Amino acid sequence: MLKYVTVLFPITVVFTANFSLFQSLLFWTFFVKMALDVRGYISLALLVIYMPILLTSVFLVWRHGIQKQTGFIFLFVLSLVRIIGSVTHIVAEQSSNPSTGLIECYSILENVGLSPLMMATLGFLTTVGRGVFEDPMQARAGMQFFTAFASTSMIITVIGGVDLASATSQSDVNKATTFRHVGCTLFLALFIMIFLLHLCFWVEVKKVMPQRRKMLIGISAALPFLLVRVVYSMLSGYSPISIPSTTPVQNSLSKFSSTNGSWQWYLVMSVAAELITVITYLILGVALPVSQEYDEAEPYEHDLEEATPMKSSRSGGRGGRPFGLIGLIASLL
Repeated sequence: MLKYVTVLFPITVVFTANFSLFQSLLFWTFFVKMALDVRGYISLALLVIYMPILLTSVFLVWRHGIQKQTGFIFLFVLSLVRIIGSVTHIVAEQSSNPSTGLIECYSILENVGLSPLMMATLGFLTTVGRGVFEDPMQARAGMQFFTAFASTSMIITVIGGVDLASATSQSDVNKATTFRHVGCTLFLALFIMIFLLHLCFWVEVKKVMPQRRKMLIGISAALPFLLVRVVYSMLSGYSPISIPSTTPVQNSLSKFSSTNGSWQWYLVMSVAAELITVITYLILGVALPVSQEYDEAEPYEHDLEEATPMKSSRSGGRGGRPFGLIGLIASLL
């Protein structure tokens, strides 16, 4: 009973404090009459929602440890991205003549928020996979590949956003469009690899420790919503864009634009899908007990590193057994 009180009490305090903040923001909105459009009010709601998520993720990092649950670090980063993006969006809408840098800031943050969410999923999968595969070095190399892939996708997306904000000609827009297309396509490819990796863990689920199986179940529950978020990013990346301050050509993908598209699609496919994924991971972090089970795998992995000779990356583990997707990725490095 005491452990549940220890876990739930700080979270209750956080949400109570932020409910008071929410009341203050409502007062500010309706009595000071902030001039916001629908997306502005969505940003206001995200500001309120992600503040307790930020504090909860800090608590979970402290509770589980950085080395054991690296995914919570990226939830913390995602919360910062969403809070800063919401603030800049609200400030831009309140300004009669918002600067290009302000608009550029919240537009880029809107697009790059997917990267820490994907990295968080990879972090949780890293925890699930400890001790599952027979060559920890290949497993670690595979995870490093996935992390580098996610970082590359984010960097390319940022470059596309910066180029678009500073575009002065159609050639500049075309260049930015190329970066946007490459970035969102890489995110889709990364999701496919994450999904296949999580299937590999289900194939080897008997080797996964019981508490980590709960984490794997949570990841499986979150992946459909993460897929919706990735699909929206893909559709948004291919929506028409133009030189800043001009109206882009309209087509069937215009409603998925992250800046001036349909707020209904944005709310459902981007905001709601992302929040459900994040909340699923937070519930997972609260529900999982902090036990010695996580530490018991470490000596096993260390012994494998010492005892397992270096094998051909194409031969697999003992007896030439393949390592699944991790071994395949590592063999290509």
